[in-house]
Amino acid sequence: MKSHRLTADNITSLVPKGAKGTYHLGEMLGNEFCVLYVGRSGKSLRKRLLRHAKSGTYGFFNFRSCSGNRTPIIRECVDFHSFANLNNKIHPTTKDSVARCPVCTILIDFESCIPTDENRLERNDYDTEK
Repeated sequence: MKSHRLTADNITSLVPKGAKGTYHLGEMLGNEFCVLYVGRSGKSLRKRLLRHAKSGTYGFFNFRSCSGNRTPIIRECVDFHSFANLNNKIHPTTKDSVARCPVCTILIDFESCIPTDENRLERNDYDTEK
């Protein structure tokens, strides 16, 4: 999957308006993309990526558009388990449905993910676009 600089121009030209899907954020190490964060948007991938670009935390991104309501959360779970040393604080969750992670089989509904002192939920980690 090709990686791109995480800029507003690249996002608006590459990510279709209204697309939902998953994304990876990170940095380039030589010619290799080092994934540091995985995420998803079930409503607007473009808006979610533009917020990340504005934060300036990561320099590069790639993405996959997908259809269906459950596909983005399932893909994000697989990606979460596929990369080491991610900056993601907790396992992906969703408010929209209840499902099991295809990798570790935990329930991934929002209600079942109770924060602990070591693993606090942060609102910014979830796709809350209206």
